[in-house]
Amino acid sequence: SLSDRATLREGEIHPLNGVARVLRIQHRLAQRYGLLFWNTHEAMASLGGINAFMALTEVPVMFLYDRMARRIGCPATIRIAAAAFVAKALGIALAGSVPALYAAHALQAVITPAMVRYVNLYISSKDSAKGQSISYNMTTLGSIFASCLGGVMFDSMSVRAALLTGTAVAAVGAAVCLVFARPADRS
Repeated sequence: SLSDRATLREGEIHPLNGVARVLRIQHRLAQRYGLLFWNTHEAMASLGGINAFMALTEVPVMFLYDRMARRIGCPATIRIAAAAFVAKALGIALAGSVPALYAAHALQAVITPAMVRYVNLYISSKDSAKGQSISYNMTTLGSIFASCLGGVMFDSMSVRAALLTGTAVAAVGAAVCLVFARPADRS
């Protein structure tokens, strides 16, 4: 989602340039075509800065992640991240309070470093910025499709049912990661 596209400047988190414009475009398109639009940027801010919380949980993990990844290997870290993604989705679906929601989002600390590590290991250093951009673009594209499908699902089922359906889809994706994550042939 766009809500997590920000930089840290002078101790404060600021949205990247263009986020406000993209949000306005998304809102106008949703109005024009009668689609559900939930501004995650505003929602995260109203939850007391869950993005700042997630960023803070990622920092210590990023420092320790290389050491762990060297020990267990990149495929294992991808598998752990896939399992964490499913646990995060399930935690969000079942969260009965804001602290429970924060606890579920804390699992993001395992997911993001795995993506960065994968890009750093399997994409040449001259293309690493492009590789990380591609991984974040894929995440954003997935969020867009999920938002559109989620709007349709909300019309026919409860929020919890829609979130649990999303968790089931995440579990299928994690199963693919668990089965197919292998070291790359670097020849």
